[in-house]
Amino acid sequence: MKNFWQKVRAARVAAGLTQAQLAEKLGISRTSVIMWEQQEESKRSVPRKPTIQMVSQITGVPADWFLDDDAEFNPAWLKSNAEYSDEDLERIAKYERKEELLEAKESLMDLYDMATEGKMSKESAQLITLLSKILKKVE
Repeated sequence: MKNFWQKVRAARVAAGLTQAQLAEKLGISRTSVIMWEQQEESKRSVPRKPTIQMVSQITGVPADWFLDDDAEFNPAWLKSNAEYSDEDLERIAKYERKEELLEAKESLMDLYDMATEGKMSKESAQLITLLSKILKKVE
């Protein structure tokens, strides 16, 4: 597949994913994704069609675009987005995760304040306790 390595990298970067994050979502090793994105043809590999379809679902890019050698690809896009290294994407992901955790912490503090100030019914408190137990089991 001509330009597959460029297409998969472009789709991954556009989706804001690192190689490790894409690999995790696919349930494969990061090494596999690295091999797909190799510029040197002798070191490059191409995944099977079902995996390409999963990459399509994760990135939101049509699978046919990856598979069609004649599908338009603009290498200038990749060059213009080259500043997004995997390290940059990792930092972005960590920042977003930190923001999510801070928001969750604030919400928990709000719930605690409501409970201690008597602004929460017993049923609501029990529901929150149950939800907490369920989340512990899921994690």
